[in-house]
Amino acid sequence: MSSSRLARGRLSVCGQIYAITTVVAGRKPLLAEPMNAEVVVQCIDEAERDGAVLNLAWVLMPDHLHWLFRLDRGDLAGCVGRLKSRSGRVIHQSINVQGAFWQAGYFDHALRDDDSVRRHARYIAANPLRAGLCRHVGEYRFGWCRWPL
Repeated sequence: MSSSRLARGRLSVCGQIYAITTVVAGRKPLLAEPMNAEVVVQCIDEAERDGAVLNLAWVLMPDHLHWLFRLDRGDLAGCVGRLKSRSGRVIHQSINVQGAFWQAGYFDHALRDDDSVRRHARYIAANPLRAGLCRHVGEYRFGWCRWPL
């Protein structure tokens, strides 16, 4: 699916909670490398420190990112674009590779009530368990959730 079709109908509202999924180019498992994953985690934390988002949950799978947050400043495309640009640039410099790190575009879903937000956060946190990357929810190194699991 082209990134322009992904953006069709996309709204960006401060205060809205969004779940986004973005994928490594070619679905290469580059986020299985801890140094690469740490770079993305730092960029997620940086987005909150900058006041752009309030992080609610995230998980880095080997070839994609699930990120749940409340957008506090700016627009959704700019927020996700900064994360992808910064993390991709740093990772590519460290592994000395050219080209895009992330696939163009991303999937997003606006969540409207507290119950669906918490359900989605738990779903994100359990992703590594379903993929066989850990034995218990919460033990996977590259996942985080604001609420107890």
